[in-house]
Amino acid sequence: MKHRRAFTILLADSDPDEYHLLYDALAQNGYRGDLQYASDAEELMAHLRSGRVAPSLILLELNLLGGEDGEALSRLQADPSLRHIPVVVMTTSSSPEDVARSYALGARSHVDKPLTMDEQVRVVGILLNYWMDAVIVPEPSPQLQTVESLESFSSRPLESEFPF
Repeated sequence: MKHRRAFTILLADSDPDEYHLLYDALAQNGYRGDLQYASDAEELMAHLRSGRVAPSLILLELNLLGGEDGEALSRLQADPSLRHIPVVVMTTSSSPEDVARSYALGARSHVDKPLTMDEQVRVVGILLNYWMDAVIVPEPSPQLQTVESLESFSSRPLESEFPF
């Protein structure tokens, strides 16, 4: 499947070698978009608030969730201008606790980090096909910052909206 739309991936992982492995796996899958990198939670947040083009997808190493309470992912979800960016946790841990924690903190997926290059290419291909071709993700825009007002609107009782 050809990847037809502009797409930017931000990898947040403490191991810079993961960047190179991901880059190679993306290239083997025909990806021609931008690949950005952050080495820790603070760099991730600084990158996202720097005014650069927001990534279309964040691949986040579990350890970069940020402390016991998942501060980095919690901060992403709390920021109306960032919460639309899908976050996929990629990690070597598939413990039920880590999986549950990832989703509870707002991750859209929890993926086992591949251990071989062949597996990396396969998994990255699946992620590209899903996030670039199968689903529609919102583009960054000022309208996304109005999400809070829409949430408050949708929390009103239906009876007051429809009197019949």
